[in-house]
Amino acid sequence: MYCKYRWFMLIGFFILSVNIFGGEYQIIVNHSRPEQKVTKNMLRNIFLGKQAKWENGQRISPAIVNIDEPKKVFIKEILGKTPAAYKNYWNKQLFTGQGVPPAAFDSDEALIQYIHDNPGAIGVISGQSVADDIKVVEIVEK
Repeated sequence: MYCKYRWFMLIGFFILSVNIFGGEYQIIVNHSRPEQKVTKNMLRNIFLGKQAKWENGQRISPAIVNIDEPKKVFIKEILGKTPAAYKNYWNKQLFTGQGVPPAAFDSDEALIQYIHDNPGAIGVISGQSVADDIKVVEIVEK
């Protein structure tokens, strides 16, 4: 009996730790956006400047937080790049006049305010931030 109880506690702790420590970043949009989910491919296109408009024709305003861990994980998992390669990509785009990088903010709060003020905005914040006036969207494969 003691052994079963111990296993349940370990499993419960594991589930709790995944919820607390997992999810280094979140994708957020303005509360007026209809999206509930976004695909990895769509995020890749938006944050690499290859998709500039939402399906309804509204201009997309991407933004990213400059907090190291969430930014690194997002760039690696979604964009398939290292932070240095991502920076080089945008330097090249700027130099050749082919695009402007996503807006960058030094805090989740500043980025959340930007999302709140811009209906076409989409952003990446740390996984621990919470705000009532924005919408967190789910990332799906397809």
